[in-house]
Amino acid sequence: MSGGSFGYLGNVCDMDDILERRHNLAEMADYLDTLEWAAEAAVDTRQVIAEVQAAMARLWTLAEELKPVWHAIEWWYSGDRSEEHAREACAEYAAKRSPGPRPAAADALTAEARKVLRLLQLALANGGGPS
Repeated sequence: MSGGSFGYLGNVCDMDDILERRHNLAEMADYLDTLEWAAEAAVDTRQVIAEVQAAMARLWTLAEELKPVWHAIEWWYSGDRSEEHAREACAEYAAKRSPGPRPAAADALTAEARKVLRLLQLALANGGGPS
């Protein structure tokens, strides 16, 4: 047997890999639970799952808020709508946005969080949402 039973979790290199293997994480955590000497790893694997789900929920909320802006910019960029329409969408977004500092997860997206957002955008484009 050459491995791979858990989607080659030992070879993940970035958040895209983690997101693509979410179901493997749960399987791994379940298996780790069966090993009395792997209890800490099981708990921490479940923590990774929880953190990914929480981050995706935060990003989904932010993406939902930004969808009208993205739509307006995309249509302006492609020549289907006016710049004024795009400006109005951005102004409406800015008016709805709560004043003051944004939570770190929503305001200062890291490169890894931006990858998650790109995956969500792809899911939206394909008619779905986070699972």
